[in-house]
Amino acid sequence: MGSEETRKIVPTHVITSSQDVPLVDAVETMRRNNISCLLVTRGDMPAGILTERDLARFLERVGGEVEGYQVRDVMSAAVVTISESEDLFAAYSLMCGKNIRHLVVVDDQGRAVGIKTFSDLMRRLGEEYLSEIKTVGEVMTRDVLTMQPDQSIREALRVMGHRGVSCVLVVEGDVPVGILTERDLARLVAFDRSAGARVVREVMSSPVSSIGPGDYAFEAVARMESLGVRHQAVTDEAGRLLGLITQTDLVASLVKRYAALEFMVRKRTRQLVRKNEELEYSNQQLRHLDEMKSAFLSSVSHELRTPLTSLLGFAKITGRIFSERFAPLAGDTPSLRKFSQRICRNLEVMTQEGERMTRLINDFLDLTKIEAGRVEWRDKLIPVTDFVLHACHAVRGQFEAKPEVELRSHVAEMLPQVYVDVDRMLQVMVNLLSNAAKFTDKGAVTVTAVGIDDEFVEIRVTDTGQGIPAQSLQKVFDKFHQIEQLGTDTHAEGTGLGLAICKEIIQHYGGRIWVESEPGKGSCFKFRLPASKPSRDSREAILTGLPTDGGDEADPLILAVDDSPGIRDYLEQLFRDDGFRIVTVGDGLTALKAAEEMLPRCIVMDLMMPGMEGSEAIRRLRENPATENIPVVVLSAYPYRSHAGGDVALPKPVDEEQLLQAVRGLIRGGRIKGRKCILVPNPKGHGNMLMISAGKLRYIRPEELQVNMTHRFSGTMFLSGGSRDHLTLKKLSEIDDVVVMILPEDEAE
Repeated sequence: MGSEETRKIVPTHVITSSQDVPLVDAVETMRRNNISCLLVTRGDMPAGILTERDLARFLERVGGEVEGYQVRDVMSAAVVTISESEDLFAAYSLMCGKNIRHLVVVDDQGRAVGIKTFSDLMRRLGEEYLSEIKTVGEVMTRDVLTMQPDQSIREALRVMGHRGVSCVLVVEGDVPVGILTERDLARLVAFDRSAGARVVREVMSSPVSSIGPGDYAFEAVARMESLGVRHQAVTDEAGRLLGLITQTDLVASLVKRYAALEFMVRKRTRQLVRKNEELEYSNQQLRHLDEMKSAFLSSVSHELRTPLTSLLGFAKITGRIFSERFAPLAGDTPSLRKFSQRICRNLEVMTQEGERMTRLINDFLDLTKIEAGRVEWRDKLIPVTDFVLHACHAVRGQFEAKPEVELRSHVAEMLPQVYVDVDRMLQVMVNLLSNAAKFTDKGAVTVTAVGIDDEFVEIRVTDTGQGIPAQSLQKVFDKFHQIEQLGTDTHAEGTGLGLAICKEIIQHYGGRIWVESEPGKGSCFKFRLPASKPSRDSREAILTGLPTDGGDEADPLILAVDDSPGIRDYLEQLFRDDGFRIVTVGDGLTALKAAEEMLPRCIVMDLMMPGMEGSEAIRRLRENPATENIPVVVLSAYPYRSHAGGDVALPKPVDEEQLLQAVRGLIRGGRIKGRKCILVPNPKGHGNMLMISAGKLRYIRPEELQVNMTHRFSGTMFLSGGSRDHLTLKKLSEIDDVVVMILPEDEAE
C-alpha cells in the first residue's frame, strides 16, 4: 500500500465563475485555461458546475444557437462534493455511482477548495499501481462508438448522449481518421454560434492518437499527458481499429487493483489484530503466572531463612564442640579416628551447603526485589575507585587461595564520577571478580576502569581462564544459567543468579553489561555507566554559600519552582512563617532566569512540569557558573526523584519539618566543593559514632586504613582514640594533603 499522503484527496487550484456570466464567455475561459469544467460559486459555496458534457448536451438540445444564454442555463445545479479528507477510492466510487467525471472538493465548512477529475485520480493512483497493469489490451474498451466523417454534429451529439460516452471515433473503413470529443464540441461553442449545422469532419481532432494493444499501460498514460488528451485509439500493425483506451478505463483498472490490495491489507490487519489480542492475553497470563511464581518463591525463601539459620548455627556449634572435646578422645585408635574425621568432614559439608543455600536465597530475594521495583536505591555521586578498589580488596582472599593467579587493577586518572548506589556497585564488582577467580587457574585477573568520551565510564574484568562456550555467550546473564568451565565435566557451582542481578543493576542506571570471550584465552566482562560531571579538584576552596540579593543572613531567599499554583501558595506561606524570604515560579525556564538574577540561597524544585522539566532545569543550573553551587531540594512525587541531580530529594505529600530542616542544612553548608573525609570507628565496636561532614564521608574498618592511604587520598581523616597507633600516625604525617583528627574515646567505655 502507498503512503497515507498518496491516497488522500489533495485540493487543486480551481477556476470559478458566476452563474450570471454569458455562456460564450465561460466557454472561452475553459478553452483559454485548457480545463474541462468551471465551478460556479455563490460566495465561497459551490452553486453548480459547468462541464464539457453539459455543453455537449446543451448543443444537442438547442441545435447550436448559444447566443444569449448564461451559465445558469447550462450548468449542472446539483453539485456532487467530497471532503478533502477522503481517499481516492471513495472519490472513484462516488464518480462511478453518480456517472460523473468531476468532484468538487470541500472543507469541513462546505466551502469549495478544489476539483478532482479522472486525470487527477489516474495521476495519483498511477504513481503506485500503473507498473502492475501490464498492457493496453488488458484494460481497453473493445465496443467502440464510431461515425463517418460526413455525418452531422447534431447526429453525433444525439448518439453520444444516448450512449453516455465522452467521445466518438471517426473512421473510414476500419481505419480511424479522427476523434470527436466533448472538448471539441465545447471549444466549437466559443467560435461558432451555429455549431449544430456543421459535419463531424469539420470539428473532429485529427489525426487521432493511437497505441498498440501490446504496449504497456504506463506508456499510454505518458502519451496522454504529453499530448493533453484523454482518449487514444487502439490499432493493430496495419492501422485497423481494435478498440479505445480512455482515462476512465485506466482509473477503473487502477482502482480495482487498489481495492483488491486494500481488501487484502484489511484482512491481514484483522488477522494481525486478532493474533495480537491472543498474544496479549497469553502475555498477561504468563505475567500473572510469573508474578505468582515470584511471590511464592519469595515467600518460601523468607520462610526458609529461619530453619536454615538454625541448621547452620547448630552445625557450626556441633562441629566446633566435636573437634575440641570429642575428637581428641579417639586417641590412637584407628577406627575411632577414621569416624571422627568423617564426622568433621560431614559437618563441614553441611555448613558449606547451608551457606550456599543462603547465598541462593539472598540472590533470589535481591533479583525479585529489583524486578518488582521494591529496592531502595541509595544513590550518590561517587568516584569509581570507591567501589572498584574496595571490591578488589574484598575478594583478595579468593585469590590468595590460588597463588598462580594474580589480581591486578588499573584505574585511569581524572575519571568522571558516577551517580550510583555504592553497595549495589560493590555487589556487581564482587560477583564479576568471584566468577573470574572461580574459572581462572593460572595467569591474572585484571580490573580496568577507563572513561569513554566523557560520557561513560567503562569497567572491564578480564581473566586468562578457559573462556565461555560460544553457545553460552548469549545466556550468561539469564536467570539460573550457570557458566560451564571449558574442558571439564564438572557442573559449575553457584546460584545462577549473580550475573542476572548484575545486569538488572547496571540497566537500572541506564548502562549496559556484556561479555566477550574466546575459548581457551579467557573472558572479558564489561559494563558501562553514564558519567556525571567530573569531580572538582579536592584542593579548591570550600564554599559555604552564595551572596543573596541583599537580605540578612537571618532571612535568606528561597526560590520555589512548581507548576501547581496551590503548592506555590503553600510553600510561600510555609517558608515565610519560618522566617525565610521566598520567590515562587511555575516552570523551569523562568526558574533559570530568576536563579541567575536573584541568586537565592536554596532552590526547591518540582520535576514534572510543562515545558522544561525540573531535571533539565537542575542540569542547566549546574552548567551555569553563576548558579552551579546553589543547593537544590527536589520535591516531587516522581519515584526516581533521587536521580534528578538535586542535593536532597523529598517526596510529596510534603513533610514540613523534613523540608525545612533540609533547606536550613543546605543553606548552612552550601554545595561543598571540599575534600573527602574518612571516618575510622572505634575497633571495640561499642555504640555509634555520629559524624556530620559537609564533604563526602566514607566509613572504613581499621584494617582497611593502609589500603586507602595508598590510593592518593587527600582530605580529612578522623581516627577514634582507640584505633591510633604510632606507625599509622607516622605514615599519615608524611602525606602533605591529609589532615588527621583524633576523636577522643567515650569515657563510659
